[in-house]
Amino acid sequence: MKYIHNYLRLFRYKNLIFLITIQYLLRYKIIIPNFGIENIISLLNFNLILFSILLIITAGYVINNYFDINIDLINNDKKIIVGRDISRRTTLFIHAIFTLLGLIIGIITSNSLNSVYFTFYFLFTSYILWTFSLRLKRNYIISCFIFPFIYSGFIFSISFFEIKNNHLNPQIFRTISILFVYIMFGFILTLIHEIVKDFRGLKGDKLHNIKTLPIIWGINKTKEFIKWLTIFLCFCIIFITTYIFENNIYAILYSIFLLILPISMVNLLIYKASNSNDYDRILNLNNLIIVIGVLSLFFFN
Repeated sequence: MKYIHNYLRLFRYKNLIFLITIQYLLRYKIIIPNFGIENIISLLNFNLILFSILLIITAGYVINNYFDINIDLINNDKKIIVGRDISRRTTLFIHAIFTLLGLIIGIITSNSLNSVYFTFYFLFTSYILWTFSLRLKRNYIISCFIFPFIYSGFIFSISFFEIKNNHLNPQIFRTISILFVYIMFGFILTLIHEIVKDFRGLKGDKLHNIKTLPIIWGINKTKEFIKWLTIFLCFCIIFITTYIFENNIYAILYSIFLLILPISMVNLLIYKASNSNDYDRILNLNNLIIVIGVLSLFFFN
């Protein structure tokens, strides 16, 4: 069991389960109710594209763990897998196989749907995830923003693909508005997650000359940046609540007490944080907010 668990940790299986849940919720709570099942891609093609996306993003997780070994050792990270439980050679092999399979399945499915967009998308993201781990992590601006951008893109790429042929549908503006708010929600919280991880790994990043936001801007200025991110995110939540759920008291209460208040807590905790345990608590709270945000999709009919 430990052998299997090590690989599940390497693949970040919790993130993958989360991604699968989001995709199905978006399809059945947003896309199908607004456009009808007959106007979107078949369930088979949906599952094939989703599977290829999961393979590629898992390959990204694997190679990121591979290149982070030395930094994690300096930071005394107890969750290190590569080099301890799973060899480096095996890690590289898994990355190559998953990337190749993801590209093959994704490109074949895209061609069957006559979609040049998805073919390019699979090639581009595979290249960026490799380049990100190998080179881009040392550029603090690109490193900080590119992973949240890619992660948000993976989450909503299928939804946008499904609605692109329904541009004349009267529900198109409403649907895009909803998707945009959820994209911002995912992007900002993933960005905060990455910045908080940078706070936690400050020692190792300095020794390896990885120029993260806390190193370039300083701790206080970076915490101020997180404050404005959380404020903007709260405004996004208020917008979607008043625009879509103005007559749903349960959705309004859900947004206030389970989203806006916890996000405000992140803002307060980040100013008081000073050690790894503090940052771990913030990461856990941030992850909980992401889950709660995704579950809000159940309010849509």
